[in-house]
Amino acid sequence: MRAIRLSLVLLVGCGARTPLADEDASVTLVDAARPDRPAPVDLGAPIIDVGVDRPVVDVGVDRPAVDLGAPVDRPSFCGDGVLGGGEECDFGADNGPTDAFTLSQPGRPTVVVRPLVGPLGVVAFYRYESASAHTGFEDVSLANHILYVERSTGTLSLVYVAGRDGDLGLMPEQPDATLHVNWSGVPGAASVAVSDDPGELQSIGGGRFEGRWSFQGNTDGGAISALPWDQPWRITAQTLRTDGVTRARFVGGNGTPVSLVFRDDVVLTHRVGDLCREDCRRPRCGDGQLDGGERCDDGNIAGGDGCSSDCQRFN
Repeated sequence: MRAIRLSLVLLVGCGARTPLADEDASVTLVDAARPDRPAPVDLGAPIIDVGVDRPVVDVGVDRPAVDLGAPVDRPSFCGDGVLGGGEECDFGADNGPTDAFTLSQPGRPTVVVRPLVGPLGVVAFYRYESASAHTGFEDVSLANHILYVERSTGTLSLVYVAGRDGDLGLMPEQPDATLHVNWSGVPGAASVAVSDDPGELQSIGGGRFEGRWSFQGNTDGGAISALPWDQPWRITAQTLRTDGVTRARFVGGNGTPVSLVFRDDVVLTHRVGDLCREDCRRPRCGDGQLDGGERCDDGNIAGGDGCSSDCQRFN
């Protein structure tokens, strides 16, 4: 029996080599010899944090309460618009000058002015004779802007007169002159009281007045009268053309005339109403300052000495 087995072994080993399996079978045999692997796990699409707010979890930690105390009142000051201790008034940004009349020109400081007070009516004050005015302020080549009030009636007027009357015999003589002046912002109640020649000074509507003059050896001008005391206004005089007149000034009750830049606009402003000074004090009659709402103020409240005790009438 052993001899038979040996023969079979020899018979197999002596022939051509026969492969045990093809290449694919070899691989199969090798894979089959390994342990089974788990199937891949599908993890899905990656999760991207796009910054979505997540709720804050209160973990219950106690925080100490801070006592801020009672609200503290901010101290008031003059100009804040709040009436505080020691202030008579406070209109905030509306605090400011309370002067009844001011004069201004472009690029120049504003000047406080007063009316010139006289016993005559404005027509008599203008004194138009021999084709000329005779106010007493005329001069050669000079234009006068005059704010005038009649003492007995309180009538307020604007007077304009340029040149000088040659009949006075003064030298040099007034040269030939041409003037074109416009006024705007004149209150509706005002009107022409006097004109050197009819039509040379006239209202052209809408609060505007126009003066067109040609003269030689004398004066020309006129007066706009009945300006209101009880309402604010702002009148602008604009010189559009001139020949033979080279200077200008404002004449009022301050004592010294105010020199003007001749060709620049002249703005006269009148204030009234509820006013508060920059120091939060009320304007008052008798303090010597002519404030809006007053017609006169001579520095006291005694009547019969030039101004009434309520600063509303001239004596």
